[in-house]
Amino acid sequence: MNGRALLPSAALPQLALLALLALLALSALSAAACSKGEAPPTPPLAKGTLSVDIRQSVDVTLTNASKLADGGGADGEGGVDVDLVFAATGDYAFFDAAQAFHARGRVEPFTEAGASMLTARFSLPARASSPCGAEPLSLSLALMRRGANARVGGGLTVYCGANVWAGVPKRLFRLGGDLPLSSP
Repeated sequence: MNGRALLPSAALPQLALLALLALLALSALSAAACSKGEAPPTPPLAKGTLSVDIRQSVDVTLTNASKLADGGGADGEGGVDVDLVFAATGDYAFFDAAQAFHARGRVEPFTEAGASMLTARFSLPARASSPCGAEPLSLSLALMRRGANARVGGGLTVYCGANVWAGVPKRLFRLGGDLPLSSP
């Protein structure tokens, strides 16, 4: 170069003003796009169909719970939204198979064992025809996964009474099958 400036010094303030206006316009457009109130659907973290006591099935979907107002999941880190939809052909005695269940759960890593466990609690109203009669139901889900394996195993435990998460269960539904993790 011959030592001269690429732009005259008088043009620099105008160029800076133009750049600032462009940034303001871009931020206004992105704010308008975000303020429509509709967030794009969150892709599932995992989705699959598990067998229930070998003869029936349940569709399980895990989605990220980071969209919650508290910034975390059920208890902070590891939070997920858990959705269960049972096959309508099964007779589960405690609940209507056509009812979809939703709860906030947790994924607890067990790094020393190279495994992780998904847990969630579901509270259901009483169903007179169930073995619990007039008592509400408390369902506790626990699924174990080794490493990044798609295969999980565990159960859905039914307790009679509101917020009863331990003690003698009324029924244990064994769950097992593939619940593959989604690719990031």
